[in-house]
Amino acid sequence: WAERTRGVVNDIGCLADMQCESDHESATICHLLTEENHIELGLLVEGVADSSFVGLGVTEGGMYGADIVTYSMELGLQDRHATGFVTPRIDAEQNGNLICGGAENGRMYFRFRRSLVPCDREEDHPIPRHGMTNFIWASGYVLNGDVTYHGSSRGTMFVNVLDDDVLPATNTSLVNLPVLAHDGSQSVDLAALFATRKDVHHRSCTNLPSHGHKHAWEFSIRNDNPDYVHHMVIYLCASAGCGGGCGGSAGGHGSNMFFSWNKGGQDRIVFPEGVAFSFADYKSVKLEVHYNSRGNKPAAALDQSGYNLKLGPARDYEAELAWFGRISTFSLPPGKPSGSSETTIDCFAPSQCFSHGETKHFLFGSIHAHTRARSATLRHFRNHVELEPVIRKYYDYNYQPFVPIEMEIRPGDSLQLTCQFDTTGETSTVHGGQATDNEMCMLFIMSYPKGGYTQIYHQPGHDRKSSCGGVIDYSEFDAPPRSLDPCT
Repeated sequence: WAERTRGVVNDIGCLADMQCESDHESATICHLLTEENHIELGLLVEGVADSSFVGLGVTEGGMYGADIVTYSMELGLQDRHATGFVTPRIDAEQNGNLICGGAENGRMYFRFRRSLVPCDREEDHPIPRHGMTNFIWASGYVLNGDVTYHGSSRGTMFVNVLDDDVLPATNTSLVNLPVLAHDGSQSVDLAALFATRKDVHHRSCTNLPSHGHKHAWEFSIRNDNPDYVHHMVIYLCASAGCGGGCGGSAGGHGSNMFFSWNKGGQDRIVFPEGVAFSFADYKSVKLEVHYNSRGNKPAAALDQSGYNLKLGPARDYEAELAWFGRISTFSLPPGKPSGSSETTIDCFAPSQCFSHGETKHFLFGSIHAHTRARSATLRHFRNHVELEPVIRKYYDYNYQPFVPIEMEIRPGDSLQLTCQFDTTGETSTVHGGQATDNEMCMLFIMSYPKGGYTQIYHQPGHDRKSSCGGVIDYSEFDAPPRSLDPCT
């Protein structure tokens, strides 16, 4: 549960006045907010030659779809984007100005200035105004006038570059939620778990303190076995010992879902000032860990994954976790590429789903699907006008972080989630479902204030209808909406 090193790089003048974070390996990412709409970013990589390049990217997942800037002594600064797991392409529009850079004593570094919200949204990503920014970094050699494959010299970091997430340590407490074996020990024998199955939903219960703080504003996630841990979900329980309808059944997601971590997500989430999750009315929590061996059973491995929750007094607003999408109500034919109509799945949240209550503020969103998903887009409509897309994500199964979202859902708004899949490697139909061999098209959303529907999904057995407290027709999406371009 150790936190990254934070501080200032004093021995390199190019980065000396910036706030920096190190990944304890070989990379340090620096940032400095200079004015309202621009930011300066810096990268320092250890153990590289003067003929190398270093790269820093902003992403919603892994390399696929990332907005990347590379620097080398030979090529200078180049704004690029990744269209796949290949050499990133140079952008037609360069969104970045080099401030300084260099190499010395086996270290390469650079600093540049860029827009927080670039208009080139197809190739560049915005910097979130709250929450963690997902950065990737890499280094490699320059050969024949271009960058080469980085190999294992790469990494990922989640850094809060705009909000001050260093909150006071006073008047706080911690709750540890580890995965528990059936004998109560804080470790699970994965070899025994996978003895007869490759997909296992393991559940354990932890009773909450009877007194003290009841509001969580920071979640730290520990994943001891990233090759096998698919997701970890916390469910709230009304009585001690996880009685009282906790949810977490193998067939679905309960309405009292408290928090969810998906494969490749960040190891820490901090809520903005004034917002927290509350479990004041609950006595225990159930931790559900979905393990999947993908056919590779470990000879011997113990898992001690779980959560740490940092608690404090009540805040102005209670947050909640909701999900929206489709699980078991679709099938995908084999041999079809991403982008075809047969492998494109739409999920609708009609305006009636948001016709009551207050305006909701979305904080974070995480797309969840399985190995054949390639992209996902969340579209937002108001008065039959399409607003700026909320999430436009190149999907990578191995990277499913919560992405900061800046949007309001007002009464009468509507949403559409579209997932695209690639089944060219399949020889039989792929069905929607819970198992990793199946597929899903889901979005987990953290928002405030608490209230409204926490589950919106395609209604099984009802054509062209969604469910959010009742079966609702979504024919309002038939007529094409007008569009707003935020850059005109």
